[in-house]
Amino acid sequence: MDNNLENIARSMLKSMGGEKLSEKMSELNKLAESKDAQNLKQKLGDGSEILKAAQKGDSQTLQCLLSSILQTEEGARIARTISDMLK
Repeated sequence: MDNNLENIARSMLKSMGGEKLSEKMSELNKLAESKDAQNLKQKLGDGSEILKAAQKGDSQTLQCLLSSILQTEEGARIARTISDMLK
């Protein structure tokens, strides 16, 4: 399951940042292994809810899930880090 979530996240990041993020894959990999990312993974559980919503193309559920992730301290820090990478 983790592999599927990682692939989804990688695809989403690539579509958001295109080439700029693909050039920073080593930094993104470090971020994915960070304590914040590990804590966030624990909060998300197995990720089946995200995976189901992505497979169904349920953008409303994905938006709600993303919003709840961004409201966590870890999610906000990760989002800030990614945003800084895009500058």
